[in-house]
Amino acid sequence: MDDTPHALMKQCTGPCGRTLPATPEYFTRAKLGKYGLDATCKDCEKRYRQEHKTEIAEQKRRYRQEHSEEQKQYNIAHSEEKREYNKRYRQEHPEYFKEKELQRPPRHIPYTEERREWHKSYREAHKDHYQEWHRQYRQTEKGKMVKLTTVHNRRSRKMAVQGTYTAQQIREQYDRQKGKCYYCHKKVEWGKHHIDHTFPLSRVAGTDIPANDISYLVLTCPTCNQSKHNKFPWEWPEGNRLL
Repeated sequence: MDDTPHALMKQCTGPCGRTLPATPEYFTRAKLGKYGLDATCKDCEKRYRQEHKTEIAEQKRRYRQEHSEEQKQYNIAHSEEKREYNKRYRQEHPEYFKEKELQRPPRHIPYTEERREWHKSYREAHKDHYQEWHRQYRQTEKGKMVKLTTVHNRRSRKMAVQGTYTAQQIREQYDRQKGKCYYCHKKVEWGKHHIDHTFPLSRVAGTDIPANDISYLVLTCPTCNQSKHNKFPWEWPEGNRLL
């Protein structure tokens, strides 16, 4: 009797309950499963993923957050293996990557109205993916800081205050201050710091002073920033910094 998986039948333990050939065509491979195959057929797995799409995405997001450092170390340790695997995969699946390439706009075409429309339609077709990506990004350290700087820059424009800055510049300013409050010199944890406009926006609005430029900004603890309020540095002796 031929005992190879191709000559055997296997019953799906999923909702369909069908008895199918025990081959990778109908069942996903699983080392610990009977015949080296999963207990449920591919159709049942696909149906489950569609019905529990949100839950699965949340589980994956939570897992990535909890194991981000482990994943980072693993990627560094196995960088060569991953590079070889990706190279081999591309060679073995040329049709898939060819189809994927066709979904992208031609790179040699300048950013015209046609290209802009293509991007718009692509984002609409993949709306859920973009929303999930942005939701995860906004929860990261960089995402939170980018959002904060965007809000501050928009507020300064509305107040007719010149100058702008980026999240990267704020990080560099934090490093220059060695993680300390500019005024009281106490340690301030990244993320709990305040961004202080040394020249208050409310008092320089409409002038040519670029008070929202990084050169006019310092990082402080919440106590000092709230105590200084809308004073110039020389009007607030408690800060001991006259710039």
